[in-house]
Amino acid sequence: MKYSIYTILILSLFYFSCQKNDPEIAGADELSAITYSEKIYAQPINVNNQIVSIANDGTSTFLSSYDQNGSSVWSLNIDDYIIPDQTFDEISHLELQKNNQGEILLNMLHIDNREEIVKSVKFSNSGSYHNEFTDNIHQTDTIIHQADTIDLQGDSEFTANGILPLSDGTTAVISSWTTDYTDRLIDTTFIQLSIYNTNMQFIGDRYFIINASIYINNVFVSSIDDLIFIAETPAGQTFIFITDQQGNFVGLNSDFQIFELYSFFENSNGEYLFSAGGFNTNADYTGLLFSMNRHGQVLWSKQYLNNSAWIFTSMIEMNDGYLFTGFNINKILLDIDWRSTFNTENVKAVVLKTNFQGIEIWSNILTITESSVGAITLNNENLTFFGGKYDRTVHNTIVLKLYKEGKYAGKIIN
Repeated sequence: MKYSIYTILILSLFYFSCQKNDPEIAGADELSAITYSEKIYAQPINVNNQIVSIANDGTSTFLSSYDQNGSSVWSLNIDDYIIPDQTFDEISHLELQKNNQGEILLNMLHIDNREEIVKSVKFSNSGSYHNEFTDNIHQTDTIIHQADTIDLQGDSEFTANGILPLSDGTTAVISSWTTDYTDRLIDTTFIQLSIYNTNMQFIGDRYFIINASIYINNVFVSSIDDLIFIAETPAGQTFIFITDQQGNFVGLNSDFQIFELYSFFENSNGEYLFSAGGFNTNADYTGLLFSMNRHGQVLWSKQYLNNSAWIFTSMIEMNDGYLFTGFNINKILLDIDWRSTFNTENVKAVVLKTNFQGIEIWSNILTITESSVGAITLNNENLTFFGGKYDRTVHNTIVLKLYKEGKYAGKIIN
């Protein structure tokens, strides 16, 4: 990175063979790697077979791209793009996304005195600034739903659920509100889509109704603009329901037992994969991967536990299965925030290869003295592994190169 201080470690080579007994990748102190003196601030993404990441060097925050050799391709200081009067450490939610046009979205949400501020900044795939919007979650007195006009009497309390890139290059801010009226609108949740055009100008609000009292924890969007809602009932039951952009029902799964959902992926067949956490029959907290089709039918599910729960933050699809990257943890995890989750946790980076049904082919654990987290990999001639390293108050970004089987492949030289 432009303002990075990085060190090329050239140390002795050794690796463990990758068998089903969970062999370990040789520690970063035992191999040649690139180490950047920066802390990952949000889940990185893959853009044009490069890793795009938000990182902070202790002074400033950067949007940066890294190639398959671990070298920084471009870097942009993004301190001036923050929500006004905030810092990247202070805002409530920070994420990277990319749209179908290959553009990069820097999304932010901040709650300030109960007012929810949303901001999205659009960049090209080479880091050039395009445009942006800053707005509040909209509140309204009247909702037009199909042929009905619903008077809310000034009582709406929409709260933010997500900022999503749609397939045509527009952007949707999703918010929801579950009414608590005793005399009307019982068991009703309103969904609001605030739409912004390709120039990030507000177009209008769109509404639809869910005939249930629910709390929406997450919302994701598919490649064909289906909205995938992760919701919770007042009794604490988690379920997934899927609608199209107009709110028409597509699918539902109400019997899948998960405690927390961490990430969403879509494969080349339009099937959905989720990373989550749950409990096995022994009441152990486990990592969980599961797949479902567009209509909410579960295709497969697998738990991953090897003395700790394995939680996965990224996936790449290969010609013979999937490669997942993440970490292990010995506690129940409510959320993943790269800015704070791993500061005090003793975790180790995990790389897992499965077939298309989630059955493990091989898995590796990165064993170094400090905590480490697997952020993302690139699939090229070898595997470029990108992750974070945490040693009390010292934070670094590390890049390693692995063979396809997860073994150490050799030096990454900048």
